[in-house]
Amino acid sequence: MMVDWGKLLKICYVLIFLLTYNCIELYTQKLDDSGNPYAKPNAKPTTRFMVNLGGSWEKSYDGNQWVGANIPASESFSDKIIYKRTVRIEKELINRFSWHLYFFGVDDQLEVYVNEQFVGRFLSGMCPFEVRIPNRMIVDENNIIKLVITPASNISHQLKVQSLFPKRIYSGIIRDIFLLGVPHIWISETRYNTQFMGNSYNMNLNLSISSSDIQKLFTNLKDTAGLNIKPKRSISIEAVLKSFDGNLSISQPQIKQINIERERTETVSFNFSGLNVLHWSPDNPVLYKAFIRIFIDGNKIDEKIINIGFKSMQIVDKENKRRIYLNGKEFFIKSVTYIEDYAGSGQTLSPQRIEADLEIMKTLGVNTIRFKYSPPHPYMSYLCDIYGIMMLIELPIYEMPSALLMTDEVKVRMNNIIKRYLIAYDNNVALLAWGISDAVDESEELYIFTKSISSLIRETSNKLIYKIALINNGEINVNNVDFIGLRIEKINQTIGDIKNKLQNISNELSVRIPLI
Repeated sequence: MMVDWGKLLKICYVLIFLLTYNCIELYTQKLDDSGNPYAKPNAKPTTRFMVNLGGSWEKSYDGNQWVGANIPASESFSDKIIYKRTVRIEKELINRFSWHLYFFGVDDQLEVYVNEQFVGRFLSGMCPFEVRIPNRMIVDENNIIKLVITPASNISHQLKVQSLFPKRIYSGIIRDIFLLGVPHIWISETRYNTQFMGNSYNMNLNLSISSSDIQKLFTNLKDTAGLNIKPKRSISIEAVLKSFDGNLSISQPQIKQINIERERTETVSFNFSGLNVLHWSPDNPVLYKAFIRIFIDGNKIDEKIINIGFKSMQIVDKENKRRIYLNGKEFFIKSVTYIEDYAGSGQTLSPQRIEADLEIMKTLGVNTIRFKYSPPHPYMSYLCDIYGIMMLIELPIYEMPSALLMTDEVKVRMNNIIKRYLIAYDNNVALLAWGISDAVDESEELYIFTKSISSLIRETSNKLIYKIALINNGEINVNNVDFIGLRIEKINQTIGDIKNKLQNISNELSVRIPLI
């Protein structure tokens, strides 16, 4: 049989083009989605302005000698690092927005200066967070941003190197940094939780509405003399739930009015009941959107769109053993441990690298990722919602002496970190559970610490809580956690010994708590 190679090559080219086009189209859809941290609000009509500040900066170790540097980057230098850059803000935009710096991940302590004025000192713990720039600090189009990174203190550093197999320690602006402009009245925080009620869901949506120079939004307000300036102004907040593409409403719009003053944060709550929606699961990661808008006299001032997922997680007694159930079915965790550290780039990962890793894990049948040593990149957590891969996010406490848990530095540091985690990740439907500790000796100190952190989590989150215990660590305290991960430390044990120990622990504990 004769083969028409020319025709065959054309067919192959068409197939390759279609596959490539479909991949590009899928990736573009994700980048255009409002839930994506890399989506550019200023690329389409919006109420906000955002610019990625990644790229060329100046770097110094002593404040005198400066060299060129690119950020984000994972630095191996273990002392103070100073970065600075001149950022231009168009004149017409300066007064139009309230300005913030949005960090995806920094290690360890960060001091922020704008035009040589001190803004504040912050602990990141590699968790995303925002820093508001006071309006008085931005007075010209050219503004100098200076960032000072300092290493962890002695005890905090000990926490990082305490592990039997510690990861490399990096410093610097490890993940992306953005300049974000928001209206002078804006939606500063969104939190939601869902409850499965019979055949439908209820959802509570809790918002924080913040303000800065609100007089710039009202033409009838006067200047600094204070004449005719009303102490409060009425605004309307609208919330509605829609399908992921935004074309189909799954709820009626709800509108609430509040009064707001300058430099205040007010809270607003919405309750949606009887929602007929599909469950989110790793096999069928169905997402919806919440559209939240602020209006003044019928004019839209701010808008925020967040991804919403509906799932039901329960601990169920079955055959005298406790099991994890997802949407009414027993859920078996098929997990890998993910550690951000690539040769050549360290913890600094590109969006393409992150998505490639997730695609590999999804192909291999992974339904859960345990993020060890640091919380996930915001784009990773976004894609976990999209791809349908559960997340285990944990505090950086590995194999440390339990006595350290009672020191004021550790308690304050971990309380601050878990609060940042809750703000950054609790909205992710893919989040399965919060981790408290890994391989810490069972003790009274661990019990007290676990109780304290668990109480803090359960105040605002309905996600599960776990810890990881050594199988050779004697009696395991299961209080204040929903399930236990078991870890084998001694590698010189036979498979038979390990199986016997796991079986004994399972027989003893699984009546009271699920094991993984």
